[in-house]
Amino acid sequence: MFFNCGVLHINKDKIKEDELFEIAINAGAKDCLTLDNIFEVITEKEDFYKVKIEIEKKIDAFEYSSIEWRPLNYIEVDKDQSNNVAEVLTSLEDLDDVQNIFTNANLKNLQ
Repeated sequence: MFFNCGVLHINKDKIKEDELFEIAINAGAKDCLTLDNIFEVITEKEDFYKVKIEIEKKIDAFEYSSIEWRPLNYIEVDKDQSNNVAEVLTSLEDLDDVQNIFTNANLKNLQ
């Protein structure tokens, strides 16, 4: 249902897209994406630090970097279900013992 992977977010102001993607792919990245304000590099868990070190040779800081769980498939939920899932996730985040929460619910209908 989920896979463990490395995720790096790099501000678009830090490096050019083609330069970043070339470095990332040559270092072993699994995927490179262009999002709104950032580039996202996804790696296998085992290759995370190797890719991160190579990118760090060109930039001084990441917006975000971590090993996390990503869903293999997303499930579509309607607006009411999105709100219910969001409430549960918020409740879980408030617990002191919970460090990270991952979901495969597509919460785009949330308002």
